[in-house]
Amino acid sequence: MALKDKQTRTIVLAISEKAYSSFIGDNETAHKTIDYFIQEHPDIFPNGIEARGYKLNGYTRFSKKLGIRMRRIETGGTTYRIRPSIAMPCIRARTEDVKHPLFLLKFGIPFWALALVFGRNAMFWYRTFLCLGQSSLVGTTVRLPDKLPKDLLADEFHARSRGEKAYIATTVANGCFSGAEASKSTDGASLKEAYGVFQKEALALNPHYQPRTVNTDGWWATQNAWRGLFRRIFIIECFLHTLLKIQDRATHRLVCRWF
Repeated sequence: MALKDKQTRTIVLAISEKAYSSFIGDNETAHKTIDYFIQEHPDIFPNGIEARGYKLNGYTRFSKKLGIRMRRIETGGTTYRIRPSIAMPCIRARTEDVKHPLFLLKFGIPFWALALVFGRNAMFWYRTFLCLGQSSLVGTTVRLPDKLPKDLLADEFHARSRGEKAYIATTVANGCFSGAEASKSTDGASLKEAYGVFQKEALALNPHYQPRTVNTDGWWATQNAWRGLFRRIFIIECFLHTLLKIQDRATHRLVCRWF
């Protein structure tokens, strides 16, 4: 699920290239395919679609890049697009054509090098890479509003962006990443903006979402950021940091004062 309203109404189904032709050209096949995925993977569809049903609602325009179009369905008064997994987000490219070059980005390969080896140009690979980040991290990993985590863990990881020091404001819950946003600073305003991405994505899924606790280290800016985002949240400081501080004050610092 993507955060922008236009993108939240896109449903991605694992349909092969061969099967997609029948899916687009035959309404009966389209119904059978959608019904199958609703039964097998109801979490990728809007809540309550099994009870209220849906109806086919035409097509999108043909993509100039790939020459394909997407079906639309309507349920609960809202229209959703069905995108096949053979196509990247925004119908930018075929998944099969770009999966290996995008995999190499994990190892720091620059975009101009991808263009040199795989063709296109650096800007194409840059934009294809960016389209992967258009999805909401919360909506993709959780999907159902009542499954949003009540207890969170938050911390900042040191990183570098174009040679400059930066921080990744990370939110974790139930063994899964729920937020990871870059921040240029660790002051309260910057961290509130970075952690605020998680808040916006969670509220897009459930407008009444209120986490119960967040576990952080002792950094005041992190705690103030979360108090500013969720007024009723309870801050739990990291137990390890507490022990380290006790150890520090009970040994080195106090010993120096005594002697």
